[in-house]
Amino acid sequence: MKFIKLEPREITNITNQLKNRILFREVMSVFDEEFNSEEMKELCKVKRMDKRTIWHDEYLSDLISKINGCMKKKDGKGLDFTDDTELKCVIISPFSKVRRIEITNLMTKQGYKKRGDLRLLVINPFSRKPEYYYIPCRHWYNWVLNIHRGIGRKFFNWNKKKKEFPHLKQFRINEFETWCKILPAGFKPKFKLLKN
Repeated sequence: MKFIKLEPREITNITNQLKNRILFREVMSVFDEEFNSEEMKELCKVKRMDKRTIWHDEYLSDLISKINGCMKKKDGKGLDFTDDTELKCVIISPFSKVRRIEITNLMTKQGYKKRGDLRLLVINPFSRKPEYYYIPCRHWYNWVLNIHRGIGRKFFNWNKKKKEFPHLKQFRINEFETWCKILPAGFKPKFKLLKN
């Protein structure tokens, strides 16, 4: 078998395409009627899920808002939703020897740690499935962050034999809709949750 050496940019492009395909197939087209249409599936084939089509940026946060009733917000604190949670969508690195995830942008532009619970969606390229984690702020706020160019980030290794993240397994949520509906402790919603 002959191996091809890929440039870092090519690795990033391939990784993003894989992330987008799995997210579209396993989440967006399952839980959002708009994405389940034949027209949308065809459009996605044409666009080929390229590096610019990062589903979690807008579409995933819109879907979470529909399910849990929280609105998206931009308040300068860097939190994504009105329930003061932050959405992170990452992929286990498929091309490196160390299988890990990198959670980025855990700090504000002013250099402070964000103060919201994390909704972490991990794309597993080996099982071709998403995994869901809800990490309360009180658990992640004391993490020691790797700060590079003003961006606070944290790495977690994936245990290949056990097929888990040892440091995150206590935060794993099995169902997407359950993950969406979790609210921070003590948060009192000013809206009604949508019923199934």
